[in-house]
Amino acid sequence: MNYQKMIIAILQGEDYPDVVKDLNKHGFYVTLLNSTGGFLKKHSVTLMIGVEEEKLETATEIIKKHCSARRRLYRSRAVSLHRYKAQPESYFGA
Repeated sequence: MNYQKMIIAILQGEDYPDVVKDLNKHGFYVTLLNSTGGFLKKHSVTLMIGVEEEKLETATEIIKKHCSARRRLYRSRAVSLHRYKAQPESYFGA
């Protein structure tokens, strides 16, 4: 096999099993790297896939077929600023 392209895809944790199963079914070999997302602290998986140029579109279509955008509402804890009164003299030693 002569791999000319490398796909690096970062997937949400719940999407990757179906993607990998379908890629394997179509003859693609996949390297998985588990990680946790920085902002939302969600499980994610990075796929590294070496592909021949003529199979690049097939692999990307498989990934798109099984992955979707999601919207989630996260509530943040509000911090009351009136508790924190600026006192410059205590900060600067004046």
